[in-house]
Amino acid sequence: MASDRESGNHAHGAMNSANFALASVALANALAVTLRELSEAMPQSDDEWLEDIRSVAIRDAKNAAVEGLPLEEEVEAIQFGVDVVGSVFDSALAERLQRRGRSVGPGR
Repeated sequence: MASDRESGNHAHGAMNSANFALASVALANALAVTLRELSEAMPQSDDEWLEDIRSVAIRDAKNAAVEGLPLEEEVEAIQFGVDVVGSVFDSALAERLQRRGRSVGPGR
């Protein structure tokens, strides 16, 4: 028997656009915090690990499926997700470079 979470029934209300928006902001913040903590633990001379994680995250965001949306809306939603993920990783890289006294331009 599926739990309430697995079946999509949430104790705190249905998944509506406001809930989804707040969940998206919370998850983007959680990713940013995670990347910041990882970044502090990694050697400052190596950014390859961050690029590797970014590549996988962007690939997975591009391959996301959004059921029940018209194709045009699905494409728009996926692109928005890719943009959000990319932005979080861009910020993480900019923070790393700033700590090293370097800067990075928009879009890397």
